[in-house]
Amino acid sequence: MVTVELIKSYCLPFMLYGTEAVPLSNRTVYMLDSSVSTTIAEIFSVAHIDNILCIRELLNLPKLADGIEDRKQQFMDRIAAAGFSLCCTKCPNCQRVSLTSVFGVF
Repeated sequence: MVTVELIKSYCLPFMLYGTEAVPLSNRTVYMLDSSVSTTIAEIFSVAHIDNILCIRELLNLPKLADGIEDRKQQFMDRIAAAGFSLCCTKCPNCQRVSLTSVFGVF
């Protein structure tokens, strides 16, 4: 169980870093999700996909597509809340917002 907690707290955030800001193809999301399934299969020594999916459900490791979509929505909500416009950079009506106020970093 320690290994699973390490995956959830260290590996997944590392794998998903930046996924909210760039468009991902279905193939890329599938590859990321497949790596999680393969890791679970190795840890618990199972091979059948139904067993892997059951273990992921019990460990609260849902499909990454759902998590990525949630991260994208949170990212867009934070941008909208900060009043940051994605339309262009030369509009006289656009407000200039620092990245620190939007993301809490930099």
